[in-house]
Amino acid sequence: MAKQLDDTKVQMGTFIKVENLERKHIAEKHVYYALKVEDWNGDNDRWMLFTEKELKKFHPCVLMTSATVSKAGKIVAKVRVGNLVCNIMLLKNMPGGKDGIYSVGDKALNRGLMRARKNQEDIPTESWLKRLFG
Repeated sequence: MAKQLDDTKVQMGTFIKVENLERKHIAEKHVYYALKVEDWNGDNDRWMLFTEKELKKFHPCVLMTSATVSKAGKIVAKVRVGNLVCNIMLLKNMPGGKDGIYSVGDKALNRGLMRARKNQEDIPTESWLKRLFG
């Protein structure tokens, strides 16, 4: 079970600071930021774990408004710029930043997804009541 380092409520699209409980390699960080996201249609919800350095590469997106992006954590668009694919989503509790719409590269999302799969013990848990009633 993950050890939350703040009192942030576990919900879609909100960053939650967690302690890395079982460091497998010396290069692993002591702290990660967990994020739960889903696809544009509400399917395929999944957890991702990011380092603070990786979060600094998330870019605010000025092309969309909060009216376009209605739900936090929902990947609402994929935009291709040359060879780079960016995912547009509303994020909350951004460390060192503010709530807003961000563009996140495919590579960063895949890295966060793979880290979460390898470190299941660092994923925050939702209460059974929350899962039952959403």
